[in-house]
Amino acid sequence: RVLERSGEASASAAETSAALARLVELVRAERASLRECEVEASAFVDLVVEGGLRCVDVRSPGEYARGHIPGAVNVPLFDDAERAAVGTCYKLSGREAAMALGMSKVTRKGLEALASAARGGATTLCVHCWRGGLRSGAVAWLLRRRGARVFCLAGGYKRFRAWVRDSFGGEDARNARKLQADDDRLDAAFDDE
Repeated sequence: RVLERSGEASASAAETSAALARLVELVRAERASLRECEVEASAFVDLVVEGGLRCVDVRSPGEYARGHIPGAVNVPLFDDAERAAVGTCYKLSGREAAMALGMSKVTRKGLEALASAARGGATTLCVHCWRGGLRSGAVAWLLRRRGARVFCLAGGYKRFRAWVRDSFGGEDARNARKLQADDDRLDAAFDDE
């Protein structure tokens, strides 16, 4: 409840900080169970295409615009500026500080609104982010706490692109090399932000 009120004047800085620290601990404690829900790209695509599951891309709008899994719905955990700030915090201060900053930004927006937008009425979903699993893991945790069954794409959109690239053969190998070069440029861009 304190997290839901963190953007309000009624929640003190100490309350908000303590609540964020507790939320970071809860997500960390569930990391092992979230790993059990990770599936490789081929299984993820089967769940979405053949299983008809909702595919939720939690990357920022800019990341989504650069490329996304066909049919994926963008429910960004952060806007582009917030993602850049969290990424910079990660580089300068480490994972814990970045997680706390990210959680504070998300909770100001409202956890219920995020869960509702991601869920879209579905009870079983597929979720992914770029590569590390922090964003998709946080959303998966939130959705699971609200009764949804969630599958996460192991390695994120980056692994999906590699899977697509690796499926090319023969003459299409040139296209695969172009996709690899695109991935390398995307990695450099995301690492610089």
